[in-house]
Amino acid sequence: MILFSPGLVLAVDETASNLIAFGEINLTQMTDTLNQKYPATRKAFWNVTGIAYHDFTGAEKTDVVIGLSGYQDKGMVYNNEKQLVEDTGAGFAYFHKDKEIWKLLQVELVEGKHYVGFEGADLTGDGQQQLVVYSSQGVTQIANIYALGADRLFHSEARITSNGMGPRVSRLRGKILMVDYQRALINPCEDCEIYYGRPYQWDGKKFTEGKDDYLDQVRSYDPVRSTEAQAAKVLAYFENYLNGHPDDFAVLANCYDLSVRLGLVQEAASFKKQLVNWGDRNPDCPYCDEWLQARNKTYQGQYLDQLEGKPKVSEKLN
Repeated sequence: MILFSPGLVLAVDETASNLIAFGEINLTQMTDTLNQKYPATRKAFWNVTGIAYHDFTGAEKTDVVIGLSGYQDKGMVYNNEKQLVEDTGAGFAYFHKDKEIWKLLQVELVEGKHYVGFEGADLTGDGQQQLVVYSSQGVTQIANIYALGADRLFHSEARITSNGMGPRVSRLRGKILMVDYQRALINPCEDCEIYYGRPYQWDGKKFTEGKDDYLDQVRSYDPVRSTEAQAAKVLAYFENYLNGHPDDFAVLANCYDLSVRLGLVQEAASFKKQLVNWGDRNPDCPYCDEWLQARNKTYQGQYLDQLEGKPKVSEKLN
């Protein structure tokens, strides 16, 4: 199973892989069932990418989930005769132990071509764990959320998609929730990948995207097609936001980039001076764990190096 940060809620036992090694779980049955249920995928090769115990039904080590990656041969070879394949789907299989026999109860394909991983978490606060299967398609990151029904099968409950780092299970003051990690900088440069989190709340019926005016401004601003009037309006918003959040690195960087875009020489020089004097402070990061905080700080440093014309670490090594 692929491990995630930020905020992975681990409630699994990965020794479940031994069930395949010792022949207790039948992969042939799983593949045959998958091909019968989804006949369009019969030409795909299904790879077991993650396998773990998870106590969805409340009994220890009686539930196993297997993550599945679909690949298809493109009929080409490259790089010393290696086979060229493409992603053809993502899914999971669910096995339950009944009278010492592992029975395949369900095989499902999820939205997205590329499998990323899975985990279980109580996202609705009712003590029942949901299965979250992560996948992607192009730049779109997807969290497929399933709930175990009275028929002991998983049923699709929600799909949350994003073009940022992606939606993930996270924690806020001990509460488990879904958070979508979105870009915090308007600059699309490769060293500008600082992310803030937007929570999704469960309202008893569905997951609802939390309001965040700041991230809305970042998401709606188009650095290529925006007019000067639009850029000026966004700059005014960020300047006002900065007054209330003077320790927010991303909004300061946005003010600088927009000032440069609008040719505001004095304003750009002032914002640049503040950035250069930022020092070793951490960037704000709502809903971030230690891993993402550290990642954001790394990209903060790279942004400042670029601002000051310093060579990248990779360039120094060449």
